[in-house]
Amino acid sequence: MVSRAKVPLGGRVLTTTWQIDGGWFAIGFSSDEADRFQGFHSRDMLVVVDEACGVSPQIFEGIDSLIVSENNKLLLIGNPTTPEGRFYDSFKNPMYNHIHISAFETPNLVAGRIVNPYLVTPQWVEDRRQEWGEDSPAWISRVLGEFPEAKADAFISLDLVDYALDNKLTPDVPCIVACDPARFGDDESVIVVRRGDVVTKMNGYYGLDVVELARVVRDTAQEENASAIVIDTIGQGAGVFDVLHREYGIQNVLGFQAQERAADRAKYVNRRVEAWDVLKQRMIAKKLDLTLFEGHRERETIRGQFTGPRYKFDAAGRYQLERKEDMKSRGVGSPDRADAIALAFYYDGPLGTGTASDLETMQEKPKPGTLGWILEQAQKDNEISEYDWLRMEVGS
Repeated sequence: MVSRAKVPLGGRVLTTTWQIDGGWFAIGFSSDEADRFQGFHSRDMLVVVDEACGVSPQIFEGIDSLIVSENNKLLLIGNPTTPEGRFYDSFKNPMYNHIHISAFETPNLVAGRIVNPYLVTPQWVEDRRQEWGEDSPAWISRVLGEFPEAKADAFISLDLVDYALDNKLTPDVPCIVACDPARFGDDESVIVVRRGDVVTKMNGYYGLDVVELARVVRDTAQEENASAIVIDTIGQGAGVFDVLHREYGIQNVLGFQAQERAADRAKYVNRRVEAWDVLKQRMIAKKLDLTLFEGHRERETIRGQFTGPRYKFDAAGRYQLERKEDMKSRGVGSPDRADAIALAFYYDGPLGTGTASDLETMQEKPKPGTLGWILEQAQKDNEISEYDWLRMEVGS
């Protein structure tokens, strides 16, 4: 940054400190320890907080202990991802000077052409419009630059997704391969690999028939030494399930039907919204790692897919998630990748948080071929490899 400055900065620039002269200096650091934000006092001082939406109240308490003199100033910068916290409150507080910039006010959008290749482009905005829809929390926050407080019907909030995208955890067991086969011509079949709390691999495929997709799922499970395979058996997924189970002889293929009755039938209309809530609770507990998605476009896709579906309550007060068909009718893309991730974490059993369990297959004596049965075999003989379990004959 120093070498690219348009004017000489002067002073001495170190890794985290800019020593100007005399008592003038700038210091930068990242810390979760509130006491690091103490001990700095001056008549003239500016505190700049970047990504302010994600800063904890404890850190702000430390910052407040610094800005006590008349000419001390606080500058908060960030994306408005969640309608709560200090950054959100500052936009409701007349003591702050509020500066709001939407994508439509940036140079490339104003000019209608690329004048700065490092800033948001008209094509990016149009892509997000088609992918997210103009009423999604991701559009409201990332494009309009507003807090998405009006979108109370978004099942998963943008701040939860953003945290998971940066939440680095250690891969663990179980290793599960999940597949959400395409339902329509423009949808993609998605295969996810999950290890413990971490999504370690994801691939999307277009135009594969049942046999081709089953072969890719089988090969992925073999390469990953997977403990189980989960298939959404709606539509062509039923054929994929049959090929894996009957043609390839894989016993621990678990079928998932989105419209099937939920395990907790008093709370959820069907199994799909239950799976999404299982994942949401993981996000709240900070037990989901989506750092696999590093590229800007990948991250934006995940943000939009998780915050796109709406939810409501039925007459019995149960959660109901918007169908993919209904999303398409309002011009919003299908959340294929988000569905596949939810699928991978639904059959969680005793190795996970305990919030996700298929109550019909996790009994005291698990049925042969279910994940509970596989885990039982693992406890009996820890010398059997995970892939051996995958191909184990029922009753052997």
